Amino acid sequence: MKAVSDDKSQVPTFATMSARVMADAQRSFAANIDTAILEQRVQEVVSLLWTESTKVTNFIPVLALRDLRDQLDLDREFIPPQM
Repeated sequence: MKAVSDDKSQVPTFATMSARVMADAQRSFAANIDTAILEQRVQEVVSLLWTESTKVTNFIPVLALRDLRDQLDLDREFIPPQM
């Protein structure tokens, strides 16, 4: 069995996780929302998940996109359609 390495290069950081979630969010939501607003929302969602007691950071992108989608759906409910 291979020993666990002390190499920290594989450990995600807040910055790398935010960048990954932003890239995924742009692919999913960029057509529907301004990039600056999307970036702000991504930072908020990832920050909340990052500061929780999440031990397995591999799930943060999935959780963040789910939370982001929920927030964007709520935003659309409060913004009247433009004619």
